[in-house]
Amino acid sequence: MPSNKVILSFFLFIFSLGSLSIEAARRRPKRQTTGACSGYYNFALGDIDVIQQRSAKHDTVYISACLVVEYEQYCITKLYGAQGKGTFNADLFFENIPIQDDQAAVFAYTIINDDHGTIMDIEATLGNATLELAKTGVENVMQYQEEPVSEVIAQFIGVTFSKVVGFIINIFGGILDLFTDGCDGWLAAGVHGFRGADICSGGDLLNGTDVSLGAGDEELFGFIPGVVCNSQPSQYSVAWEVVVSDGAGNRTLPGIYFNMASRGTPWPWWLLLVGVITWCLCR
Repeated sequence: MPSNKVILSFFLFIFSLGSLSIEAARRRPKRQTTGACSGYYNFALGDIDVIQQRSAKHDTVYISACLVVEYEQYCITKLYGAQGKGTFNADLFFENIPIQDDQAAVFAYTIINDDHGTIMDIEATLGNATLELAKTGVENVMQYQEEPVSEVIAQFIGVTFSKVVGFIINIFGGILDLFTDGCDGWLAAGVHGFRGADICSGGDLLNGTDVSLGAGDEELFGFIPGVVCNSQPSQYSVAWEVVVSDGAGNRTLPGIYFNMASRGTPWPWWLLLVGVITWCLCR
């Protein structure tokens, strides 16, 4: 059963998104684009290649991805269930996101193995940690507006798996509460920053494949002494991309979404809020 701490964290996560969306609406200036692009973009995580799982047989995979565009925040967390060696599609995307030419955007994701916690606990904690990663990235990019985005991200967060994981632990230590049993722990993480004009011009890297190689570092990667997991370190390859959109069709709205990947479309945050309130009142 979810702890009171996790439920409070869940509420704070939801309300922080709502309050920042209101702040975004208040501060948002008139759209400024070059005219070369529509000013709308799609962000996606695609194929996940499990070269080596963390556990002996398979990992229980959760993926959380957050996109922060200055004061607008978009987050999705999914449970993908048991995954062993081979490729599966994350099918995780943010559609028709409006970004002005001078606006900063940071796209971050985290992937973990967790077979012992409750789904709500895991998704709320993982979502909070990923959001903090993306928010911190945007804050740094906004502060150093004259610097190339990739250099700012590399300087203040890092680009390797171990650097990103270490940064997350520093800003959101509660994530370690998920890694207390068995082979639960980190599988992959990445963070990529852009400005609207960079995406439009193609001047920055707009797609790629991140390779996250695990290690037996107990502090960073959560291995529990005496627990036999896998004789080889985990290795996950994660494909991501950002593309220019014409602005037509579906649009992902700011907010937080959770779902089990095999069970249809994400739940809207307000429906989850109703469920949590009902659960608390019925205790």
